[in-house]
Amino acid sequence: MSYVDAMLHIADLPALTALVASHNPDAVSQDGRILELSDMPTVLNGSAALVYLRLVAADATRWTSLPGVTVLAEAPCGPEGADARYAGLFADPKASALYEAVYTRTPQALPNGGIMTPPERFGLLA
Repeated sequence: MSYVDAMLHIADLPALTALVASHNPDAVSQDGRILELSDMPTVLNGSAALVYLRLVAADATRWTSLPGVTVLAEAPCGPEGADARYAGLFADPKASALYEAVYTRTPQALPNGGIMTPPERFGLLA
């Protein structure tokens, strides 16, 4: 079985969750999370989300068929795949714009007075 890691942009996570629940209530937890996404690295900005998801390669089209879901990048699992996935994402202006609209790299003040700039990449899976 072949796996890929994919970076998904979800335009409206609450709307997607409601859609999934209406078609398959067992796919959503009691606290309102899509089970398949619940343990995956996720970044939220308002109702938009980025999700780093590991999929069986044949299942990728299941996500792209959902309204408001865009696959920003995908590649085979593994270190080389991560480099290829992010290189492809950052080389595509539309994908980069969606990524940057959710995942900000703006320096942030820390409680101890320091400053932290988030890394360029988020959510790599081992």
